[in-house]
Amino acid sequence: MGNVLVTGATGGIGRALVGALTEAGHRVIAVGRDVGRLDVRGIEADLAEPTTLATALVAQPERTRHPSTVQSNSDKSTESASAL
Repeated sequence: MGNVLVTGATGGIGRALVGALTEAGHRVIAVGRDVGRLDVRGIEADLAEPTTLATALVAQPERTRHPSTVQSNSDKSTESASAL
C-alpha cells in the first residue's frame, strides 16, 4: 500500500479517514492541530496558519517524503496551499 498524507486528520472526518486508511494497510501521515491524539505519524500544523505547515515540512522532510496520495479534509487547505 502507499503513503497517504491526510490534512485535517484530527477532526471528525479526517480522524475516521485516518483509521480506515490505516486498517486498509496504508502508511498514513496525519496533519492536524493535535496529532498526539492519533496512533499514526503526524505533523502538528494549523492550516489556518500556513506558516505552521511550511515550518513543519521543512523541519521534518522525512515524514512527508513521497506520499502517493494527499487527502485534504480541511476547509483551509486550498487557501494554505496557495500561500506555500
